[in-house]
Amino acid sequence: MTKAYQRDPTLETARTIAVKLRKTRMSVIAKLTALGIYKRQVYRNKNGDLPRKKADIVREMEDFLGCREGGYSSLHLVNKAQLITLEGHIRAYFHELKDEILDLQNQVDTLDNLYLPEMFKSQAGYPIPKVET
Repeated sequence: MTKAYQRDPTLETARTIAVKLRKTRMSVIAKLTALGIYKRQVYRNKNGDLPRKKADIVREMEDFLGCREGGYSSLHLVNKAQLITLEGHIRAYFHELKDEILDLQNQVDTLDNLYLPEMFKSQAGYPIPKVET
């Protein structure tokens, strides 16, 4: 019984073993569990993802936004699908903002290098260049 289940650890195998031994499927699973062989399959939702609680989604959004805990506590009233969609939109928006900020920083650096004379760079927060004598 144990070797058969270890070769193919599925519910169908447990069902087949139960039929051969004239036992219920649950008694076979109980015996395999007692022997430490049977491991319950992890539940996945219809999309194949691990399930997430709405409270966890709201907490993750608060962490992501740097909000104090409970700042968006009324979001638990929102439909879970809408909450996940909102979370995705917020994350995408912040990633776009991050990319835009990096582009602007690169543009500023380029403009500084092109148009800012050396004598003004020290006043703009740049290190003062060393002059060799």
